[in-house]
Amino acid sequence: MNPTIRLPLLPLRDIVVFPLMTVPLLAGRAKSLKACADALSRDGRILLVAQRDIAVEAPSLGDLYGIGVIATLVQHLSLPDGRMKLLVRGERRARIVDVIDNAALAEPLDQANSAPSPAIGQDTLLADWKMGDPAGSADRVATLQGILEDTALTAAERLGAAAASMRGG
Repeated sequence: MNPTIRLPLLPLRDIVVFPLMTVPLLAGRAKSLKACADALSRDGRILLVAQRDIAVEAPSLGDLYGIGVIATLVQHLSLPDGRMKLLVRGERRARIVDVIDNAALAEPLDQANSAPSPAIGQDTLLADWKMGDPAGSADRVATLQGILEDTALTAAERLGAAAASMRGG
């Protein structure tokens, strides 16, 4: 188990940042702005974690996913309306241990101690594709991984329908 570190916490409403990604963000909530200021006053590192429900204005520990990414604030710009435009670079994954005030105690994760996702049998996925059910595969993967937007699932369903019509069924 890695030692825990304390980092400013920035909950994200509509994006998930992964290690090695560099993305622009816009911070506007008071706690988010404070977290950015805290990170900038230190070494520029901040913990980015996706919210489970984007409508929650003041997320608590239960409103956040358990794993986020330690990121570096590469650039920042304070906007006239009080918000802050950021450019962040994801460095490494981290598991949230606790949230205290506007900071998180996090355990950085390495390949060696990160839990793998549940395995999906390749035979099952291949059978779904051969039977013209890519939506079944996509849905199965999404259920296990906890991801997949409705638009992606709809696209998979259309692909399955097209495959079925090409086989004449």
